[in-house]
Amino acid sequence: MSVTEQKTIFEEMIEDVPASREKRKKISKAKHCVSREEWDEADAIYDEILAEFPEDEAALRGKMLLHRKRTRVESENLRREEKKNARLEKRAAREAKRRPRKARPIFHTKQFLVIAAIVFLLVGAAVAMILGIVAHRNSANELYGENAAVTDTCIILNQKTDVY
Repeated sequence: MSVTEQKTIFEEMIEDVPASREKRKKISKAKHCVSREEWDEADAIYDEILAEFPEDEAALRGKMLLHRKRTRVESENLRREEKKNARLEKRAAREAKRRPRKARPIFHTKQFLVIAAIVFLLVGAAVAMILGIVAHRNSANELYGENAAVTDTCIILNQKTDVY
């Protein structure tokens, strides 16, 4: 090889260095796009590289892997979507078979039972208090006679003396 041939080869290599750097940057950007599943952008970058360097092995290999991975991911997503739809259809079928719940009568609810118990206790206490007062008045009338004023005073006095 002559010196002039070597010199032209060297000059061509020097001219290709910035282009090859740019090509490597584009390839790494395309790979990054593939990893983020940005298929169209990665495909456009590989097409751009192949338009400038039609025989570039890295770009050809990257484009082939891009299409393979894209097909696999899309078919996987489609399969997942079909499974999800099948599950939803099964659930809908089960719910359709299930007989609807009847509305519970208000008398069977917890709130009603609690309120009824409280009302029962209050009414029972009021009745017991009234009966106790009536019974106490009757026994006072038996002891002190029919004089109501004396009876009330005696009841009050008896209550005060019982406490001490």
